[in-house]
Amino acid sequence: MIDAGKLAMNKKVTATVLLLALFLATVGATYMMPVHRWADSSTYFMQIQSIAGDLDIHYEQKDILRTLENRVDDLPAGLYLIKDAEGQYTYGKEFSYALFASPFYALLGFQGILVFNGLMFFGMIFMGYLYLGKTNPKPVALFVSTLFFFLSTATLYLFWVHVEIYNMFLIALAVFVWLEYTGRHDWRYLAAASFVFGLATVAKAPNAIFFLPFFVYELYNRRWKNFLVAAIGMAVPVLLFYGFFYWNAGVLSFYGGNRLYYSGIYPFTGDYNATNEAGRATFSLNGQSGGLINVDNLMIVPYNMVYYLIGKFSGLLWYFPFAAFAAVAYIAGLARGRGKDQSKDNVIGNAAKLCIAAGIVLYILEFTTVIGNNYLGGTHAIGNRYFYIYPAFLFLLGRVDWKTVAVFLLLPLITLTPMILHPIGTSVTPDAHTFNFPYTIFPLEDSQVGNLPVYTNQRILDGMRVFSLCPVPESDIRNFAVYNDGIDLYVHSRQQAGRLGIGLISLDGNATVRLAQGGDGPVMEIEKDHCTFVNVTGLKAEYADGYRHLYRWDVSTDSPLWITVINETHPAAGDIILIRNWYYEERYDDVATRWISNNATFLANAGGGNDPALSFRVKSFLRPRTLEVYVNGELVHQATVSGWTNVTCRAPWKPGYNVVTLVSAEGTDNPAHVPVLNSSEDRELSFCIQNITISSG
Repeated sequence: MIDAGKLAMNKKVTATVLLLALFLATVGATYMMPVHRWADSSTYFMQIQSIAGDLDIHYEQKDILRTLENRVDDLPAGLYLIKDAEGQYTYGKEFSYALFASPFYALLGFQGILVFNGLMFFGMIFMGYLYLGKTNPKPVALFVSTLFFFLSTATLYLFWVHVEIYNMFLIALAVFVWLEYTGRHDWRYLAAASFVFGLATVAKAPNAIFFLPFFVYELYNRRWKNFLVAAIGMAVPVLLFYGFFYWNAGVLSFYGGNRLYYSGIYPFTGDYNATNEAGRATFSLNGQSGGLINVDNLMIVPYNMVYYLIGKFSGLLWYFPFAAFAAVAYIAGLARGRGKDQSKDNVIGNAAKLCIAAGIVLYILEFTTVIGNNYLGGTHAIGNRYFYIYPAFLFLLGRVDWKTVAVFLLLPLITLTPMILHPIGTSVTPDAHTFNFPYTIFPLEDSQVGNLPVYTNQRILDGMRVFSLCPVPESDIRNFAVYNDGIDLYVHSRQQAGRLGIGLISLDGNATVRLAQGGDGPVMEIEKDHCTFVNVTGLKAEYADGYRHLYRWDVSTDSPLWITVINETHPAAGDIILIRNWYYEERYDDVATRWISNNATFLANAGGGNDPALSFRVKSFLRPRTLEVYVNGELVHQATVSGWTNVTCRAPWKPGYNVVTLVSAEGTDNPAHVPVLNSSEDRELSFCIQNITISSG
């Protein structure tokens, strides 16, 4: 005969051992993972350093010097500061996350910030385990709670120095404590939960709407004293944090005042200070640079509702599939128990779960309507970065149905596993996974196109964003890419585009190209080492509203093809466009300079003048080399180059864009492979180039 007491004890011991292993694995992974800088996390990095080192939230010269001495990636690029009338700077982000993370930084350095994330992540799993353990065996409760959080993009945010895990943790903690209040009817739990409500509101003001049904719950039951306790509990952290920020910055909002953005030059470095300002105005609630709120443009709301669920970059089903599982289980439970009291089955009554469900609905409606222009978190989101409400779905679950779990488990194994196994790589290129099945069949979020994390294949033009959502065999300096077979080409513009110029360049052989918009388009033959420039007028937008216009072409080719888009149909003579094999821009003698590998290609617009001259300045790496200059596939100049040399050459130019290729006859050298240089620089180098110009002779 089975001893039920011993069986229950064994299950409890098993769950405890698994919990301990999970704790050590989560915290250990965050401690060992290399720290990287994601999105606009520089502000949080520097806030944490300031609080830990100086006990303040001001940006001063000592802060930037300390940061530059302890750099992480390109920290402090992406810094937000608010400057007051006296020229004093305050960090332009909420600071509660930095406050709570600062002790971990003080003890463990940068790694301590990730450990803080790991503790919060494990805390959410532990709360889910305690909650589900009331209606399920302990090992089952732990297993489901672990799956719920790990099989989501929350796993990726675990390794970000950012507020995603922090916001999720606050919402999970608030709901967990509030549910204890509903079960124990002890006002002290309500006070504690309400205090966390306030912290979550400080962390992200839109979070506040989620807690509205909890206050209505008290009013509906005419518990006036409890309502007052909840209101005061929530108000305390809001008043403390906002009051302290106002005292320091002179503005109430973390996103208000004279809010400035810095990407490479910072106050109190070089000649820059509060007078010689290097920052540019960015989003501010006082309206200096526009904003996210878009209550007038209601026509995008139906699109947002669809994309919120199944969008390529933000769909709840693909990035947080267990939220859908919890919602389906909750709705199915309501259907089965309509007219019956389910409190015995679900431990908490229907009213409490209804409050949670109502808060979730209000939260989603807020982001898809009031903040409809950017519900997913901007151009460095993976999935829906603003989906902080995710943990609340877990508290809709009661007894777990394993058949339903099995069905929903298949989905994240397909959509999420490749990203979760490579969290750093996915974070660096947040669009790469969309090149592969099944994301290729999901709809593009047209209504969010200006905020999509499209990095791999895009070019930013004056007033336009050109990108592709297809994998490419080769890419160069991010602005241009080479395509093979069929690709999609998108042009996003805030204004209606009347005309565009599209350059098609074939470098590896003759190409047959078809450029089609809406099924119609010409077929062109492009010679090797030549550029065909197509003037496109009468554009038909695939999607348009008051804020964005999206145009799409299908491009098919039988040979690798380079594509560039010009925001005009008759570009000016003298225009230079870098195409292939150029390294990033550097400064030599304060002149823009780029190294090339064994060859590099650019377009030069000769216009229609007589006998134009091409000129540039060139220097060879390490040893003399023979430079060969080809124009449209024809050798027009050859010279031996060592130190800085001015090159001028003429060629049989054709009107418009010509393909110019620079070739090193002796190939390249790698600095890391030359012992005498003692260099870690790992690039194949031949020449560095400055001052490319083409002018009429």
